[in-house]
Amino acid sequence: MAQALQALPFRRILTRFGAVSPELAFAIRYAVAVSAAIWIGHMPGLVTNQGTWILITVMIVAQPESGGSLLKGLLRAVGTLAAAIIAIVLFGLFSQDPPLMLASLFLVQAIGAYGFSGARYQYAWFVFAFTTAIVLGSAMTGTGAVETIAFQRATMVGLGLLIVFVADMLLWPARTDAGVRASLAARARSAGISAANGILELARVPVHLRLRHPATREGLRNTHRAANRA
Repeated sequence: MAQALQALPFRRILTRFGAVSPELAFAIRYAVAVSAAIWIGHMPGLVTNQGTWILITVMIVAQPESGGSLLKGLLRAVGTLAAAIIAIVLFGLFSQDPPLMLASLFLVQAIGAYGFSGARYQYAWFVFAFTTAIVLGSAMTGTGAVETIAFQRATMVGLGLLIVFVADMLLWPARTDAGVRASLAARARSAGISAANGILELARVPVHLRLRHPATREGLRNTHRAANRA
């Protein structure tokens, strides 16, 4: 992969310019990434009101060192994915029970704030809390289906992260020493494992409860009757 990138014509052009200061390299990477985010966010076929999150993701995640962008991007991806799943599950359970919906939203915000005030993965917890609130709030006001809102939000964040990572790889990437890379890799693996375990644990209970929800039971009965008629 690295050899293929080095063989690209524009990489050879950049090499001819010689070394640039880390500050100037980051400034160029950041400006290119932000410009690309604005352009992609207004491409035909993308939802423009959600496309703003591509730009926001780029502006927040981009860091002077590639390792820093990678770790912060992973934390944002984990927080966004977990929030999308939880928002869909909670809305499916309590969309017909506003008091329970507000209580569950209160609980999610409390959990997110507690994690954010801790010592590990604060940014992931922060993203988890505010993304859940935005997705559920939009769904409750009738802006759109909760699944659509969650998918759009996750997709826009993913595009923003992709832009940052590509810019980091192609435009004077800032290398970190071996010790820092090993630390970042260990933290990334730990964050990924923790997020996966957390999502699995949170998903088990809602799935069990959803089968008890009156609206869900009725929907399953209707689906079964339709299948029998077919």
